[in-house]
Amino acid sequence: MEQNTLTLMARDTLCCMFPRIINETDNPFELTIDFPLDSFEIQPNRYVKIILPYDTMTRDKEDLFGYGLTDLVSFIDNSIHKSSSLKRMINPKESSGFYVVMLFIKPM
Repeated sequence: MEQNTLTLMARDTLCCMFPRIINETDNPFELTIDFPLDSFEIQPNRYVKIILPYDTMTRDKEDLFGYGLTDLVSFIDNSIHKSSSLKRMINPKESSGFYVVMLFIKPM
C-alpha cells in the first residue's frame, strides 16, 4: 500500500489549509462538517478529495512543517476511501481551528 501512496503523491497535488471558526455569540456553537466518500469533479478528468484530520489546529503549529500534521501519508492511506466529518463544540467567545486536507487527483 505504501507504494501506491507514493505514486499517488507524485502524480497528484496535496493542499493543507487550517480554517479557524470564531464563536462571537454568548451561546455554545456546534460545528458539524461532512464530506462524502466520493471525490468532487472540478474539471474534466480532475478531482478533489477532501479529508478532515481529527487534530486541532492551534496558532503555535502555524510555523511547523506541515502545520504540525504528522504522518500525513499514513493518514491519507487510511482515509482516502472513507467519508470525512468533523463535529466540534465551540464555546462562547472562543475559537477552534481545524485542518482541511485537499487531494487533487488526476487519474492515470
